[in-house]
This record gives sequence, C-alpha cells and structure tokens, in this order.
Amino acid sequence: MTMVWIYTLLEHFQNYDPFVLTRKKSNEKFFPYGKIKSLSDLFIIEQYLNIGFSKLTGVIPFFSKAASEIKPDILHVHLGNIAYKLLPLKRKLGIPGLLSFYGADAYLYPTQKKNRKKLLSVFRDMDKILVLGPAMQHELKQLGCPEQKTEILHLGIDTDKIAFTEKVFPLNRPLKFLLASSFVEKKGIDITLTALERIRQAIDFSIEIIGDGPLRSGIIEIVRKTGLQDKVIFHGYKPYAFVLDKAHECDVFLQASRTASNNDKEGTPMVLVDVMAAGMPVISTRHSDIPEIVVDNYTGYLAEENDTESFAACLIKLIDNADHFNDLSHHCRSHVDEQFNVFRQVEKLESLYNTLQLNY
Repeated sequence: MTMVWIYTLLEHFQNYDPFVLTRKKSNEKFFPYGKIKSLSDLFIIEQYLNIGFSKLTGVIPFFSKAASEIKPDILHVHLGNIAYKLLPLKRKLGIPGLLSFYGADAYLYPTQKKNRKKLLSVFRDMDKILVLGPAMQHELKQLGCPEQKTEILHLGIDTDKIAFTEKVFPLNRPLKFLLASSFVEKKGIDITLTALERIRQAIDFSIEIIGDGPLRSGIIEIVRKTGLQDKVIFHGYKPYAFVLDKAHECDVFLQASRTASNNDKEGTPMVLVDVMAAGMPVISTRHSDIPEIVVDNYTGYLAEENDTESFAACLIKLIDNADHFNDLSHHCRSHVDEQFNVFRQVEKLESLYNTLQLNY
C-alpha cells in the first residue's frame, strides 16, 4: 500500500495539470498515469551519464530538459530527502516551490549531520513546506524550518471508492482483529502480539496479519512463545484491494507504532485512513501524527507508544465498552470524510499553489 496516496492525488487535481518527473517507475499496470517522464526510461548508459553530470552541476540534464519542455508554473517536490538535489532545478526554472514531508524524511533522514545541513538550504529556498500534522511541524521547526513556512495538509483518499460497513461488536463469534504493515521495528508488531496474549482470557479472538519484511522470523517466534499459533493467520504481502476486503470482514484494526532505534517514525499511516473509511475502529498509539487520524475515545483508542501494558489496556477498554462499538464505527467514516477526503485536500493544495504564484 506504500505511496498509493500520491497516485490518488494526481488523479484528483481539478485546476492544475500535474506532470511527473521521477527517477524510476513501478506498478504501472495497477497505477497507470500518462503524464510522466522517468530517468529509468533511458538506456542504462544514459542514466549513468545523467547521474554523473548531476554530481558535477547539481542538475540532472534529463529533468532539466523535460521541465523546460513542460514549462511548469510551480514545482512540487515530494519527500524531503531528495529536495536538496532539486534546488538547482528550482532556481533554473525561477518558479515557486513546495516540498512535502511524509515520515522517514522528517525523522530518519535528519539523523545524519550532513543531511541536517542540506535541509537548512531546503528550508531557506523552498517557499512552502507541507507536513502531515503538528508533530511533524514541531520536528521540522526544531531542525530549523521557519514555522511560518509550514502548512499542515493531510493526505487524501477517494472515500467514494471505499464502501462503509457498519461494525457491531460480535456476540456469537470471536472478535476479529486485522493488522497490515511491513514487518519493521516502527510498526510495533511485537507489542501488538504480546498485548493480545495478555487479553486472551478476557475474550476469544483471531488476528489476520497482512505483510512481510525483515523481522518475520522474530514475529513468528513471538507467536510461538505467546502460544497464539491458533489465533494468528499470516497472509504475506497482498494487494490494496485485499486489505480493503479484510477491513470489511474483520472488526478492529491494530497498529502499535513506535519510534524505531534509528529514529524512524511514522507520518500518518494511510492504511489507518483506509480501514477507518470502511468503518473499522482502530487501536493504535500516541506516536508521531497518528492522533490526527485516530481520535482517542471517538474513532478508537490510543495507547502510549512502546508500552505493552497500555496497548493491552486499550484492548480491554474496547471490550468493556462494546455498547459504543457501533458509534466508533460511524465516527471513523465521518472523521475520514471530514479530514482525509481527497477532494477537500486537493482543493486546499490548489489554493496554496494559487497563493504562491500570486506572491512570487
């Protein structure tokens, strides 16, 4: 599900005609987009020549030529860790520029001193910095970004394409949990599984896990040690549509996100937005800008990050407040409609584009 949101954004512009320049393309069968030029379309020797030339001049000739042909009114750079390399292109084009941060680029990338120095140039030269919430806004301010340059803009989904399934707390079957993520440290899957082991006497349940990754063997070992083998179903990596199908089948989504040992953090995990649009209450953590999505006691429950006892307490709270389960489900859909609808977010973004051009 990684970066599905950027395709959603491109497909929903109303008053601007976005053209994409990128180093490489992938999954074109599932996400076709015609107005795109990729360095990977060139012969391999041409790619190396472009990269080599960029190390000398700061500008990738392929991008410079393509931008000159497109004649853009505005440059919108996605991901803070590549912005420094595109500053020469912005200066050459002489147009306003925005930069969107998403997660690791705001937390992991700046852990290296050389990257913090690059970001200071980025903060100086870019005209507007877009962040996902107040936590990320505060982080960039600490790194030297002028607060007046930042703007909170949520990522958007097309809620019209996600059916709402009203959830009712199950009385005659096990409670069905769902987890979908890469098997990496910041997702806190070990916290989730250990917390589930703590509540196994309180209620019968199952958990379906979609995803895979470097921590797979350790996660399987946790399942064995906690004795949850009969409760857990591993699906591996699956397409986006499979996740939505499971969001309709299961009852509650779990994600115990936390700060990884290398300072990697979430932005606003879009899987939470997707499953909430489908009507699924969420138990997650007060980590990064997850509270922008999951409103405690309204769309689900928030635990303290990296705290098994706190996460288990949220699970118990969900069970003890079963009569409010249906309310949580409806609140999930209404909150996503209000704060993460792609049409509203594109309207805000295009308004920012207009303002930047008027003031440039």
